Amino acid sequence: MSMVVDVVCHHKPTSRSLPAAMTVNPRVVVVTPHMPPIIGGIATFSRELVTNLRLRGIQCWAFARQGASTGDWEVIPGRSMAFVWKVLLHLIRIRPDVVHAHSHWYTLLPGGLYRILRPRTRLVFTFHTKAVSRSSIVVGLFRMLLSSCSAVTYVCRDLSHDVEPIVEIPRFITYPAPEEQVLAGANGSRFSGRYGLEGRTVVTFVGPLVWPLKVEGVRRLIESFMRVANRHPDSALLIVGDGPLRIDLEKFADKPTNGRIIFTGSIEDV
Repeated sequence: MSMVVDVVCHHKPTSRSLPAAMTVNPRVVVVTPHMPPIIGGIATFSRELVTNLRLRGIQCWAFARQGASTGDWEVIPGRSMAFVWKVLLHLIRIRPDVVHAHSHWYTLLPGGLYRILRPRTRLVFTFHTKAVSRSSIVVGLFRMLLSSCSAVTYVCRDLSHDVEPIVEIPRFITYPAPEEQVLAGANGSRFSGRYGLEGRTVVTFVGPLVWPLKVEGVRRLIESFMRVANRHPDSALLIVGDGPLRIDLEKFADKPTNGRIIFTGSIEDV
């Protein structure tokens, strides 16, 4: 996560450094589709980013379209265009030095519009998932919007080949950091006992079962596990997460595996 903070604050994360920061303590606004209690990578990444920025003494505001408002961020529910205009009004009020948008066009558009009003504002966009298939016109418009950014970051290298800006701008791979809190061993034992995992070799997937491409990867994991399960009788496949596509996966996994493919649903302390 420290590398993401460095990119946002215009430090030097790699040899391809960004221009020097304009202020020692920039005002940063994070715009994201999800915040807790939504469970998933984007919500966790955004929460940890806000936490790390504030630990560095950086003034930070955060706005999300889904989740629950807290003292650390504000959730603005509703349609995507309503979200765009409400966030833009917040940006005009806050006058940030940096806007960091995540994952969707409706989080990036407010920063792009605000940068027209205040060109010296830095705009950073982070890709979290592969883009859903869209028309060439929509993709072209999104690439133009990306080109208004000061930098683009990706949570993995594969995403960096998915959608590229029309013009050359700094791009970085910024792998997410793991959670700082680690469960006590006793809690881990209770978890193993709950699902009958003691002494077994466990293959685990953790993530939301929402996006079709990600769920296709889980389906292939299940398929691969079923091919080798008979040769490894003490093995189990644990699928931690929930979402609208979970039912399809459970139907696909509903084959003679002696209960060795286990769906836990969402777990708060996974």
